[in-house]
Amino acid sequence: MKEKSIFFLILPLILFSSFHNTKAQETQLQPGETEFEIRSILLKGEGIYLSGNISYIAAYVQAYYSDFSYQEIGMDCYLNGDEFTATQNCSVRFYPGKGVCSILYPQYSSLIEPNEIKCKIYAPGVNVYGYVNKSFTPINFSFWSSNYSTLVGDEFNLPINIKNSGLFRDTYNLTAWIMEGETLARINPDTRSFLVELHGDAFDPQTWNQTGAGVKQVYIKIIILDASSNLHACANLTSSINSSHSIYKCFLLRAELKTMHEFDLFQILLLIPIAAIFIFRLRNQDKGSVV
Repeated sequence: MKEKSIFFLILPLILFSSFHNTKAQETQLQPGETEFEIRSILLKGEGIYLSGNISYIAAYVQAYYSDFSYQEIGMDCYLNGDEFTATQNCSVRFYPGKGVCSILYPQYSSLIEPNEIKCKIYAPGVNVYGYVNKSFTPINFSFWSSNYSTLVGDEFNLPINIKNSGLFRDTYNLTAWIMEGETLARINPDTRSFLVELHGDAFDPQTWNQTGAGVKQVYIKIIILDASSNLHACANLTSSINSSHSIYKCFLLRAELKTMHEFDLFQILLLIPIAAIFIFRLRNQDKGSVV
């Protein structure tokens, strides 16, 4: 009887202990328990920024710990790959703030097609990390013509806009000519060719800003002598970094005929012999056609 009494006294304790252990296993830790928090790394702006040329490619970041701790941040960057596949990389550690990782003498997959930089940002010695990447084209440019108006016989400026959307700063050689020859339209010899230097769409670490694509306008001076013909001004734009890469375009030339009050005295005097020659030829043609 005594043994049964002891058993019933111990049984509630066993049940309570078992119930308490089950509840403890199901309880989730609430936020705010410092010993279980994992800090994160915050990047300002657009993640990583790039600048470079044939000799180097650099990745810039501005990174902080979410708890504002002043401890080192690691950055490993890879060109056209990751930590498992890339053969070109750099590694740096810096304290919260601005960091830069540079790869010297990079072997780009192409100068005129997209490449990619991938960076691993991490807390050294702690399993806290993330990846950011950015694609870029080293050499990428374009050009186009803006609107203009002119009259026959007047020299005018054909505006050509050149844009460098690539990462590299580049100098371009622009050459121009008239497709149909220079009998009915002529280019001023001083504007047949230009050298134009433009910065690329890259990051400027001095100002800590993205520059945006470089754009510049140049002018080809042309005189159109005949408004009735379809004439074309053509231009070829070549990169100085990669001379095998060029762009070729032609633009239709248009000119309005002058009214009499738009001619000056010299032009009027010049028209007299031209008109006389035209009439003389027209009469000879009429005589030749008479049988």
